[in-house]
Amino acid sequence: MNAAPTGDLSYEDLADLIIEQAGTLVDAATADALTAAFTTRGVLPRCSRILEYEDGGLSGPAALQGLWFALGTQTTGATNPAGDWTPGVVQVHASLPPGSTQLDIAITNVPLGSTGLGGQGTPFAPKFLVRFGADPITFTYGPTETNADVAVVEAAEDGSLFVGSVAVPEGATELHVMVVSIGQLDGAYTDLTLTATTGPTGEGGAGGGGTGGSSEGGSGAGGNPLEDGDDDGCDCRASAGSTSGGGAAIAALALVGLVASRRRRRP
Repeated sequence: MNAAPTGDLSYEDLADLIIEQAGTLVDAATADALTAAFTTRGVLPRCSRILEYEDGGLSGPAALQGLWFALGTQTTGATNPAGDWTPGVVQVHASLPPGSTQLDIAITNVPLGSTGLGGQGTPFAPKFLVRFGADPITFTYGPTETNADVAVVEAAEDGSLFVGSVAVPEGATELHVMVVSIGQLDGAYTDLTLTATTGPTGEGGAGGGGTGGSSEGGSGAGGNPLEDGDDDGCDCRASAGSTSGGGAAIAALALVGLVASRRRRRP
């Protein structure tokens, strides 16, 4: 880590740095073995951290008991000043059926206990970031900002679910969605489902402005569970051909990055 020219490293930058140092300090065979391992797990040549939506919904990686972990604001220290949310560690790409007018999003909350993983503070409280189009959601930091065309969708609690709705721009055929959190504590969730409504939306749907909280908008006539997309991304994954393990690698690398950044900030 001390050999890095900057603390602003992508996952592939970190992998290249580790390989370079292994080749210098150990031997070429070790560097080659690391290159093969990073490539097998999708970190190299580039880790997109984008999962393709599957018909019927997505659950978290099997290696993490089917969960995705959502880091809290006090864990990352990186919050958007406009909404005080901190980004998630993974986003999902999905295709939309022609004529979609509304998208309903739902996740299943999995309580981690009164203190979660982050000590004392406010509990996991998600929002959904949605970007319509082929381009993924990206961020800049210091302060934490995202793309101007990203809709921030409120998530209403409905039993064990968090649900939200957003109007689909006319002609949109694909989107990216990410779960973010305004809670201070880390949380966990699974069973991400996306449902598109075609034709006029009902009273339960989202109006203009891109926010809503109804779980009913996609349940009536015209509701279409989104289907599988083409898996063109490189996804961080546990082994070759396994996309479900992506969250495990992503979470592990994210935690490594957090530890490293905290160490760098210490005097």
